[in-house]
Amino acid sequence: MSTRAPSRITALVLVFALILSLAGCVRAKEVEGPVTVPPFTLSIDGTEYTQSSFAGLPVYECSSTSKNRLGNEETYLYTGYCLADVLKTAGAAYENGVTVVCSDGYEVDMDAKEAGAPTTLVAFLRDGKPSAEDGTVFVVPCKNKFSPDHAKTVTGILTQGSAADSVTDMLGQTVALPDDAGKTTVASTYGVVTPFLVTLGAGDRALAVNFKNKQFYRLLGDPILNAANIGTRVALDSEALATVDPDLFICRTTDTGEMTITKKLGIPTLAITVETPEEVLSAYELLGRTLGCEQRAKEITDYLNRELADIDALAKTIPEEQKVTALCLGSMLSRVASEDMLQTMLLKRVGAKTVVDGIQGNKDRDWADCGVEKIFELDPDYIFVTSSAALDYSMDAFYTDSAWQAMKAVKNQHIYQIPAKIDSWDMPGPGFILAMYYMMHELYPEVCTAERLQTEVDDYYRFFFGRTFTGEEIGYEF
Repeated sequence: MSTRAPSRITALVLVFALILSLAGCVRAKEVEGPVTVPPFTLSIDGTEYTQSSFAGLPVYECSSTSKNRLGNEETYLYTGYCLADVLKTAGAAYENGVTVVCSDGYEVDMDAKEAGAPTTLVAFLRDGKPSAEDGTVFVVPCKNKFSPDHAKTVTGILTQGSAADSVTDMLGQTVALPDDAGKTTVASTYGVVTPFLVTLGAGDRALAVNFKNKQFYRLLGDPILNAANIGTRVALDSEALATVDPDLFICRTTDTGEMTITKKLGIPTLAITVETPEEVLSAYELLGRTLGCEQRAKEITDYLNRELADIDALAKTIPEEQKVTALCLGSMLSRVASEDMLQTMLLKRVGAKTVVDGIQGNKDRDWADCGVEKIFELDPDYIFVTSSAALDYSMDAFYTDSAWQAMKAVKNQHIYQIPAKIDSWDMPGPGFILAMYYMMHELYPEVCTAERLQTEVDDYYRFFFGRTFTGEEIGYEF
């Protein structure tokens, strides 16, 4: 019996299958001639690179199909560098895979095969136009069918072996960690950073900070009092910063001017924002890892999460028809906490109906100068006043000024300044939990009694500072 016929048939089948596979195979095509590369910045294992860093690399084109958030298929032609070439240029090994980090904190893990594939591109063009925003890029693994691992607005790439040596801050930037994070020195002009450092036990490593109020830290005798001053968020003294020469500078995510200065000085910069309870928790986790205080950071986040769960449970007991309206005033009578500020978020979470929806701050997530006429129009049941020491009015003004006396909150004497005078509870930081209990007590005293509030205050100070404080010492009463 002849066996040649089956062999020829088998061979033909294999050839036909190979032709089909090659026909469906995605290939990257090298672009001939000059290509205009839009400006971009990319951090690789904590080191920053720009488009000029990769000017000598070949440029490729490759098509890729993916599904958008509505489930519709989209096919684009991407232009960029091969990811493997980019990593090689940066001296970054990818045999253990990589993590691609986006500006919104989204991350994509790629194994070594995908990271090293000739069709995985660091794309700066999509259909001939800049592929991403604000000087970022796409990282696109172009595949035969769908490419679910697309990453857009990419700001950084971490090789798996280096992930422990860097962090991604709250602006999506990759920040390299010193060899011994537990000795990292810090500088900042962002006043809310101070309570984070002290409660993490890192006050002795602060070379320069700003204080909302020094009196409380004098009571504690914390070494952070030895820190220098290097200006303000809007007027950073670059020479003073260069003199203290910290390992790390911490700023708010919106402080782009400060980031420009620290970049010129070569000082690693960590950006945070803390305008919601969730962001406060994230900031503790980030700072804990950055400063080598992970265990203390976990203790703090566990404590705050337990308290938030208790507050949420209390808020659920408030009948909808009994909920009252409220807002928080700032340091000027014409200024209110905008709809996305921490004080407004806290009021909502404790069961108040806030009346500032649609009111935006002068800057991102900031106080809004809406004018007293607008506040009269809003006419909430309750008015809370920030604990800031910079008030340009007294609490008596509400009851002596005839214009304010027509408001419901004034008529019913429902105006309260949030404690405490020397340790502001409503400022971004761990004290927000006490501001929530205080707000709930004044809004719904049957839900959060004075006894419950006092217990929470004592527990808070005992947990964070190892002792309690009387109302006379730090300035609170209820």
